[in-house]
Amino acid sequence: MEAEWFEDFAKQVLEEKGVKAPDEGVERQLILDISEATRDVVLQSLLDSLNEEELRTLNKALDENDQDTIQKLMAGKDQIMASAMQRVRMKYLGA
Repeated sequence: MEAEWFEDFAKQVLEEKGVKAPDEGVERQLILDISEATRDVVLQSLLDSLNEEELRTLNKALDENDQDTIQKLMAGKDQIMASAMQRVRMKYLGA
């Protein structure tokens, strides 16, 4: 997952919340904080969805930089990602 994707999501959350940062530095930090929180929640949710064998396979694939296996393990996890992102959105929007 690319950092830009998480940053775009963070910008969207700030826009929905109507947050206007006093300067670019503060805005950049807010975006980084939300994008890192989103990444952490999404990744933890994805890991939690894997069984022990899948986790072993993922660890091996990461060690070997086997992108095909990683993609296969993550296939069909869209709902898990969407749910994790919704939790982040609710946390920051207070909804």
